[in-house]
Amino acid sequence: EINHGGYREDWAREDPERLLPLSTWKQLEREGLIGKINDTMYCFSSLGNHYIGMMKVAEGLIPRLKADQGDAAVITAT
Repeated sequence: EINHGGYREDWAREDPERLLPLSTWKQLEREGLIGKINDTMYCFSSLGNHYIGMMKVAEGLIPRLKADQGDAAVITAT
């Protein structure tokens, strides 16, 4: 589901890969070019959020990312 006030959402609903090219990442994983992709993905909106509020979001997210024991994170914007 997409809920975004900054752009028309129909193009992303037509093909979610336009926002998150997961099939491409899975192919790279199968080819051994990247490690295992985590089963959990975190998504949140920061449009118009205050810096202090986003710092609180980050503080809550950091322990989860550490628990996932990943080597990298992909941060993308829409």
